[in-house]
Amino acid sequence: WRLGDDDDDGIGRALRAADPAVRRAAVAEIGQSARGHEGLRAAGYMLVDPDPGVRLAAGRALVQLGQVKRGERELTAALAAEDDDLRVGAATELALLGDPRGAAALSELAGGADDPEIRKRAISGHVKADIVSLGLARALADTRTGVRLTAADAILALAS
Repeated sequence: WRLGDDDDDGIGRALRAADPAVRRAAVAEIGQSARGHEGLRAAGYMLVDPDPGVRLAAGRALVQLGQVKRGERELTAALAAEDDDLRVGAATELALLGDPRGAAALSELAGGADDPEIRKRAISGHVKADIVSLGLARALADTRTGVRLTAADAILALAS
């Protein structure tokens, strides 16, 4: 993909779209399509996007394209984001890579995020990354029934 103004490629146009959701989707497609040098260049270019969600997607894409260290740097930076949704995504990806910072962040979010939906997403991240943590265990005693059930389901899935 060429990222210049004369690019007629759909992905190239999407990477320059005003809507960050469109840019995130385009970067995710790059990571899944594994198109070599052009894909790496486009994903690397998106690491400087003003939207943190696009940068997180670029980090994921780089990992998927084999540039693990480069992608890890963006995933690690996203752990400090104010947006807990981004933190869950970054933590899950890092935990999948075996990075203990990802597992620690998932534990923290599962056991203590303010938003019960974020707690449930962090619990689901445990299953995806195949990890068990103190935060997951704490979620079994959550004040919200939905969080407790999600935690119980996660533990059952991890045990099987």
